[in-house]
Amino acid sequence: MKIDTKRIKARKYEGDDLYSWAVFIDARPWVTGLGRSEVPYYKRRAQEKIDADAEKIYRKDCAADKAADQVLADKMNGEKESKEKLIRFQMGV
Repeated sequence: MKIDTKRIKARKYEGDDLYSWAVFIDARPWVTGLGRSEVPYYKRRAQEKIDADAEKIYRKDCAADKAADQVLADKMNGEKESKEKLIRFQMGV
């Protein structure tokens, strides 16, 4: 897994002591109060979070597409049934 360096950054944050490092996702602090040796671990975790969020969004979009397809199919089936009912009515059946 490669770290997306455009979205994930690590730097000193709010202080100058040993535990003033933070990991940022999209320029917002995600984890603060880290020591320098903890930064690589949390950068990997940040990338996993971004990947998981992207997967959730993809799955949600797929579910929405499937639901829209089902609504369209139901509508088309409904129109077909309505036409059949109209034909039966016109034929007097």
